[in-house]
Amino acid sequence: MSKTLVYPDELYHGHMAINNSKLFIELYLDWRNNYLTLEKFCEDQALTKNMAKLIIEDGRLLCHNE
Repeated sequence: MSKTLVYPDELYHGHMAINNSKLFIELYLDWRNNYLTLEKFCEDQALTKNMAKLIIEDGRLLCHNE
């Protein structure tokens, strides 16, 4: 399954995910373990819905590929 990228700047975001993999994994695990809705996660983390989805997906991929 290929991931559809919707980043304004895909290379920059991919670079962020690689250089901050621990943060992305921590955010993903926080979302998975402590939140029932994406809306509440976005509110608490001050993220847009699209950015939160991307961070969660990247964090999931990083977490399960380590």
